Amino acid sequence: MIRTAAIGVACLLLVWQPLDGVQPVQPKPDPSVEKALEQLQGGWYHVSREVGGKEAAGESKDSLFGVRGNIIVLKTGDKVGQVGMLKIVDSKSTPKKLDLIITDGPNEGMTILCVYQVEGDVFKYCGGVKARPASLATNADDKEYVYLSTYKKLKR
Repeated sequence: MIRTAAIGVACLLLVWQPLDGVQPVQPKPDPSVEKALEQLQGGWYHVSREVGGKEAAGESKDSLFGVRGNIIVLKTGDKVGQVGMLKIVDSKSTPKKLDLIITDGPNEGMTILCVYQVEGDVFKYCGGVKARPASLATNADDKEYVYLSTYKKLKR
């Protein structure tokens, strides 16, 4: 038993030894993911929110969705409501797919599965918690909470 354990430890140590001159291979970023993320950079103000096929909230230039890198901040006025990470899941499909991973705020730990599009200065995403919506629409038959949010790019 001791001999087997010693061999196992020796093998483990051998695996963990750095190799001189060998650098870890970094995967090359997908250019379409980089382009999709670039389109989302900056500040966006809330235009509307739809739930169950009906408008649930209207325009509010105080409600902001900010993106810097892959970090998102949702705030109203000066108050930060939620912070999270944005992960582009599929930048080639129509509509495109992203995940909003909430890391701070009332929905901390939640991942919102989304489809989205950016057309000009308008950003729309349709999100669900239990399943990713198939389209940028909600309807009265939605069994799970699904919502569609529309934002416009802030002008500098």
